Amino acid sequence: MKTLKRSHRRTMALPAIAAAVLAILTALAVTVAGTIAAPEDTHVVLKCESGISDLYTIETGQVISNTVNSLNEAYSGDAGIATVNTTGDKISNLKITGKKAGVATIAYGTDLGTITVIRYQITDSRNISSYIIKESGTVRLNNPGDSKPVPVEVVSGTNNIKWRSLSETVASVDPNTGLVTAAKKGVTILIGDFTDKWGVDRDIHILVGVGVSLDGIDNGNSGGDKPITATGAASVVNGRILDGAKTGDGEWVEIARNGDYSLIIRKDFIKCYQDQNQTDHWNWYAPPVIDNDYGAPDNFLRQELNKWFNMEINGNADGRQVLAKDARLRNYTVQNNAYSAPGSSGMYPASLTEGFSRPTAYQTGEGNDVAFALSWSEAASFCSASSRYRDDGHPLLYSDPIAAANYGKLSNLHYIYLRTAGDQSGMMATIFGGGSEPQGQVFQSAKAYIHPALWVHQSIFD
Repeated sequence: MKTLKRSHRRTMALPAIAAAVLAILTALAVTVAGTIAAPEDTHVVLKCESGISDLYTIETGQVISNTVNSLNEAYSGDAGIATVNTTGDKISNLKITGKKAGVATIAYGTDLGTITVIRYQITDSRNISSYIIKESGTVRLNNPGDSKPVPVEVVSGTNNIKWRSLSETVASVDPNTGLVTAAKKGVTILIGDFTDKWGVDRDIHILVGVGVSLDGIDNGNSGGDKPITATGAASVVNGRILDGAKTGDGEWVEIARNGDYSLIIRKDFIKCYQDQNQTDHWNWYAPPVIDNDYGAPDNFLRQELNKWFNMEINGNADGRQVLAKDARLRNYTVQNNAYSAPGSSGMYPASLTEGFSRPTAYQTGEGNDVAFALSWSEAASFCSASSRYRDDGHPLLYSDPIAAANYGKLSNLHYIYLRTAGDQSGMMATIFGGGSEPQGQVFQSAKAYIHPALWVHQSIFD
């Protein structure tokens, strides 16, 4: 059994994939391999992400008291997480009570004019801090009406996971017990949402097959030395997940292979917006389209990816994320031709073939155009549920079931930028993230999040 220490954080609520998208899987003679989780039973050990020391950590229901000379007032930034009271004849005692898991800022002032601000981590040991994913993260059912429990065992904390199915027409799941019941032949993904010991929202992904094989295709555990193949020859794989210990940058998902090299995409988006005054989630993390020619040196998307990879932090970009200098990823990344192969949008069949990147054998952990965004071709082939075209004969194509499974592995299933220019001014190709648009569909929009992609040597998985 593997033991993983990882952060699998749920950053946004996941809108349900339209039933039509996953229903198409039942019409295919599908053979889906691999798993949403690791290819064996995996013990997942969660960790505190706040960085707050044990000195300022309080369990829910715990009360701590401190004596503060000349104390005159105190405030909590979130009374739902922690409250603060002042007591004593001269208001000398500061009493802090943990209410629920999360982080709260406590501030207090004195008659001397001093102000102290401290961040407290409130924990709730009743919440989950570790669990085991069994059966390689899969549920296999033969016939409609068959039932099995989800293969997840909570080790530390109370099992408060709430389950949902992305396609109840294939299989439903009891939200509380996790009992999975087959409805008809096909493949779907289960999402298990929960709040961990530290108040962070997280999720677990489980792959379900009804009346289909989940064993027929290489799931990413085979090795072998194969040469780099020609442009466009990369093959979709229900790939492995690289955890933070192997990347130094959180979890990444393998979606395709070309010889000895794997195409991987960051499971979560990067924070890259330049205006530190933006406060809402959408504006802070999703830069708008400025120009849509990815091949241009000053293309906004290409610039943001190069800044992230080369650790270039804009002076007014409070909170910008960069790839750490010592990230293990840098030892395995290779140069590629993605910047010169952006592909086309919405054109059938050209958009399915024109935008495949190719790895080179040149290993480099620095420089421009090592990190890139997926193209329309790559997203439609390796990581999506469907793609839309401006063609009367082919208005909509459903993706390979493995590509749909890869898309389901991403943590933040929202709009994702692709490097392909839209066929309208001010538009870039994107993978839709729900709302008024179909979940996981490749088309175009004027604003999205950035999930970097990389070509890496497969030895990174060792």
